[in-house]
Amino acid sequence: MSKTPNTKIIGLFIAVGAGVFAVILGIFLSSSLFKNDDNVLVMYFEESLRGLNVGSPVMFKGVEIGQVSRIELIADTKDLSFSTPVFVRFSDTQRIISKDKSLRGREDLLQDLIRKGLRGRLGVQNYITGQLFIELVMQPQTPVELKATNNRFMEIPTILSPMGEISKDFSNLPIRQAVDNINGTFKELNTKLPVLMPELIKTAETAHKILEENRRVSNEMIKNINQAAKSINNAAQAFGNLSDYLERHPDALLKGKKQ
Repeated sequence: MSKTPNTKIIGLFIAVGAGVFAVILGIFLSSSLFKNDDNVLVMYFEESLRGLNVGSPVMFKGVEIGQVSRIELIADTKDLSFSTPVFVRFSDTQRIISKDKSLRGREDLLQDLIRKGLRGRLGVQNYITGQLFIELVMQPQTPVELKATNNRFMEIPTILSPMGEISKDFSNLPIRQAVDNINGTFKELNTKLPVLMPELIKTAETAHKILEENRRVSNEMIKNINQAAKSINNAAQAFGNLSDYLERHPDALLKGKKQ
C-alpha cells in the first residue's frame, strides 16, 4: 500500500516559501517605492523647463551623477505666482567623493561645494528635439539664492543658462523707448523739413558757386605755373648753349664773340 503524504511537511514548505516570497517582495517594493530621500535634492529654475523631463540626466564635469525624478508646479492663488521645484535623485554608483576626511557624508560635501560656488543650470542635450538636462557648475562669483520653504530636501542654488542670460539682457533693452525716440525724430523732421528745404537749396547753390570759382582760379593758377615752367626751361636751355660756347671759345670773355 502507498503511504499517505505528510500534509504537515507540505504545509510547512508552502508557508516557508510564501514567507520568503513576501520578504523579497517587501524589499523590492521598499527599494522601488520608498527610496531613501537622502539622495534627493531640489532645484528651482527661473526660466522655462520645456524640454526637461523625468529621467533627464544631471551632469557634473561630464559625468552623469543623477537623474530628474520629479517636477512639480506650485501655484500661489494669492498673488498668482508659480514655482517649479525640480527634484533630482543622485546615483549610488556614480557620485562625488571628497578627499577631505573632515567632510562626513554627501550632505557635508554638497554644503561645502555650495558655499564655494556649486550651482545648477539648464543645458541643451539635443538641439534638434530641444531636450534639456541639468548641469552642475562651479560659479563662485554668483550669490546663493535659496527658494525652498521647507528643509526636507537639500536645495542647490541655480543660475540662468547662457540662453537665459541672453534673453534676460534682451528683455531689459529699452526697445520701446528707442522706437519712440525714432518716431519722434521722424515726426520732427516731417515738421521742420519743409521749412528748412529752401535754405538747404540756397546753401547748396552757394556751395556750387564757390566750387566753380575755385575751379576757375585753379585752372588759371595751373596755366601760370605751366608758363613759368616753360620760361625756366627756355632760360636753362639758353644757359646751356652759353656754357657750350664758352667751353669751345674761352677767350670770348676777353675779346667778345667773333663776328
